[in-house]
Amino acid sequence: MRIAYLAGPANAPEIYRQWSGAERQAYAGTDYMKQFLQLAEELDAECQVITWSGERSVTRLGQFTFINRPITTRGGAGFYLGQLWWHLKLLPALLRFRPDLLVLTGNQGFWWTLAPVRAEFLPSFHCVLWRKFGPPRLAWSFLLHLERRFILQRCRAVVVTSHDIARQVRQMTDAKIIHHLPTYSAEQFAGLAAPRWGSQPFRVAFVSRIEANKGVFDVMEMARRLPSVRFDICGSGGALEQARSNAPDNVTFHGFCDQAKMAGVMGAAHVAIVPTRADCEAGFEMTCAEAILSGRPLITSAVCPALEYLRPATIEVEPDHVEEYVAAIQRLATDRALYERLQTACVPLQAQFLDLGNSWLSAMRRAIDYLPAAIPASLALGRTGSVMALATLATLAGVPSDL
Repeated sequence: MRIAYLAGPANAPEIYRQWSGAERQAYAGTDYMKQFLQLAEELDAECQVITWSGERSVTRLGQFTFINRPITTRGGAGFYLGQLWWHLKLLPALLRFRPDLLVLTGNQGFWWTLAPVRAEFLPSFHCVLWRKFGPPRLAWSFLLHLERRFILQRCRAVVVTSHDIARQVRQMTDAKIIHHLPTYSAEQFAGLAAPRWGSQPFRVAFVSRIEANKGVFDVMEMARRLPSVRFDICGSGGALEQARSNAPDNVTFHGFCDQAKMAGVMGAAHVAIVPTRADCEAGFEMTCAEAILSGRPLITSAVCPALEYLRPATIEVEPDHVEEYVAAIQRLATDRALYERLQTACVPLQAQFLDLGNSWLSAMRRAIDYLPAAIPASLALGRTGSVMALATLATLAGVPSDL
């Protein structure tokens, strides 16, 4: 069996080294790449894994070929043109590889460019297809139309990581929808000190990519309005320097945190806050689950799909309303009964994220059961002339065999 996997921004050869050596994970989180490697091993599949992190490279390790190509980070029209060109350059390599199965995770919205590949398509959505609050942008609506017509309507199964995603996918395809959750090892949170209401100062943890649409500047405003509360900011991103330069004195930036450092930050925190803004096509927002696994009450909005799984331990606020976030922090800092009720509610919610039956690997196994028992690479589905023209254009571009 031959599997191609359009993954995401990951150092796949390094993850392979850690996985093959059974090394302990250095950070708190779910590593989907390791789950894919395990799936491929179970299937004894030859794999082509495409990522975009750092320098261009091609690395062959065992049954895996890891192809890494930098991708555009420009905004506006440059983003769409850069993504389109990147996928067109990828297409010849996929056609040469002739996968039986093409797993799609990264760069949703541009998968339609890969329609000429003769393979079963298995999309795995980790983000909503369009922002939950407000209609899709015009350009994005067009891309979704192409995605539905050329990819989703031919799929037999689709894997999703939240009910919010599933509701949108149901508007696009009749494929079987298979759910999973981010899953963790209990060891990642073992020994974490229980939060203690009344200890001073009251501490709020914000763990995220440091970007405007993740709400980092809203957190800066919360800190200005709550000078007696300490805010711990974990993560890196494009808005880090701007946020740091305008931060009040009660904000501490910790940068990227490995598992040990994150345990220290979360061990000192009273609550976690995930203020992802309404203009973001949010993923599950795994830091919501990680707050609950840490035994900390959560403050977030319905922008985050995780809320649907975590409401008993969460104060829900209106998206983008800084004053509501401020009020929620004040309530938890001053109302012991409320705080302890939400803290206690964390415990029964943790099991769903520790159950490997809810993992992405388990969902992928179930999804593959919906595909043909033998998936011949020669299986050809109908194509339109316009999509085939894209393949021709990419081939004429003279892309080398290793991308």
